[in-house]
Amino acid sequence: MASSSSGGLTANKGDLYIWPYVRSARAGTVHPLSAYVRSLPDYVIHPGKTIEFRVNGTSVGAAVVGADGWAGLAWDVPTDEPSGAHMATAAFAGDVWHEPVLVNAAFNVVP
Repeated sequence: MASSSSGGLTANKGDLYIWPYVRSARAGTVHPLSAYVRSLPDYVIHPGKTIEFRVNGTSVGAAVVGADGWAGLAWDVPTDEPSGAHMATAAFAGDVWHEPVLVNAAFNVVP
């Protein structure tokens, strides 16, 4: 006998975690900005996610998470970048599976 039914499914977006890795930079050099990206609590790597990197709120580029869980780019530190404390940001805009994430990490620029 034929029958029909209807139902619903509610799914919540998962949590994506970003661990930025930024060390002190020297003005006038090329400096790596990188971040490790996984979901928790399952520790699944999500390759293909785009991570935007910012320094002091200004975008310096974006990188895609690789199969190893890392996203990174080379930042050309301006020669006139002031010495001292700065803020690096790694941001994920969100998608159908994961909420947006923005993580800050302090670092220093040295002369």
